[in-house]
Amino acid sequence: MKIYIYDKNTKEFLTEVVPQKHPKKQNEYLYPPNSTFVAPPDTRKNQIAVFNGQGWNIEDDYRGELQINLLNKEVSQINKIGKLDKDYILYSEYLNSEDYQSDLKKEELNNRKSEILSQIKRLDEKRIRAICEPSVKDSSCGLTWLEYYNSQIQELRSRLKEVQYDA
Repeated sequence: MKIYIYDKNTKEFLTEVVPQKHPKKQNEYLYPPNSTFVAPPDTRKNQIAVFNGQGWNIEDDYRGELQINLLNKEVSQINKIGKLDKDYILYSEYLNSEDYQSDLKKEELNNRKSEILSQIKRLDEKRIRAICEPSVKDSSCGLTWLEYYNSQIQELRSRLKEVQYDA
């Protein structure tokens, strides 16, 4: 004879034991609390048997794994038994999804955009100095620093348009 013990709070199957004989009453056994004679079903990976008061239900069990909220991309650890909440998927599944590839591309474009804007800002600061102190950068063609910086900024603005177009 075996009895099956389940967790007091989650009702998940914990272990099976052989009950002990009652020390004072012949032919009687001692049964621990939160136990049943009903054997739990076999479960697969990421499943667990949960006692419902009369029998066992098989529930999803991803505790300890990471999940991601598809709306705000917040990653968190799963700490409860059952199906994932609406708008969540396993993080491992997300890494193999088209959403992830799209998010990577957006992040890359945003990084490129930020870098170009930073370069433009630095050149703008140099242009201000070039306006205040006009001097020739290249005496062979008469190119001033201001003209040089303006051409550099023009090139960066073209690259910025490409990045924004790709986004």
